Amino acid sequence: MNSLFSFWKMAGGGNDFIMLDGVSQNLPELGPERIRRLCSRGMSIGADGLIALVPTDRASVRMLHWNADGGANDFCGNGARCAARLACEAGLCGAALTLETGAGVLKAEILERGTVRVQMPAPRDLARGLRLPLPHREVEADFVRIGVPHIVTEVVDLGSAGLLSEGAALRRHPALGPEGANVNFVRRLADGTVEIRTYERGVEGETLSCGSGAAAAAFWLRLRTGGEEPVVLRTRSGIILTIRMRRGEFLEDFWLEGDARIIYKGAATDEAERGFPG
Repeated sequence: MNSLFSFWKMAGGGNDFIMLDGVSQNLPELGPERIRRLCSRGMSIGADGLIALVPTDRASVRMLHWNADGGANDFCGNGARCAARLACEAGLCGAALTLETGAGVLKAEILERGTVRVQMPAPRDLARGLRLPLPHREVEADFVRIGVPHIVTEVVDLGSAGLLSEGAALRRHPALGPEGANVNFVRRLADGTVEIRTYERGVEGETLSCGSGAAAAAFWLRLRTGGEEPVVLRTRSGIILTIRMRRGEFLEDFWLEGDARIIYKGAATDEAERGFPG
């Protein structure tokens, strides 16, 4: 195995990824331990996850996604936007394309100035009004699967000092089953904007944004307010994500729009994985 490989560093909404083009070149060996090391901040490249593009007969390109802990993931909204832009930048497809993901084949479109619109998986497994007891309070939340499992809960203060500890407890709450869920805390503003913070499983901490979490929050809001206007969400990074959806049982027209920025292109050497404790 040649340990030297080229990669792209990209981010969507502040959610950052190590990106590999496995269509134009051979992929390096990828196992959970290696992915954990490459995603380790301060010790290696550092990222919330790793995404590889590989060939497929079902779509323009197939997207494989792993969280920072090395676990495979069926879908990532911010990552899908980055995957779509990388596929276009690498000459693998045009500005309109399809992505094969673990949650199905989804459409994507590259817009102006690095903005990408990607179709979201239809919401499934909705469970409203869950009551999740914690040591100091009971949290009311809605569960929905948008490619991956999410809960959404409304809070008054997104700056609460205990928010992340609550996120860690809720992410593995026994009521959510063995896979747990991503935890989205939301606050509605007077102008209709939604502020959101997300504690992500697989990262086991807060990310600066979560695309599928934003979609879950937008769906949660539409269940309460109705309407078909776009839902605008301000993420922890300050970057805006926009969700557009058509009302209906399956929400075939369910789209996430936001930035997909290229930070740099580089090559990883042996030193990116050397000297890890244990």
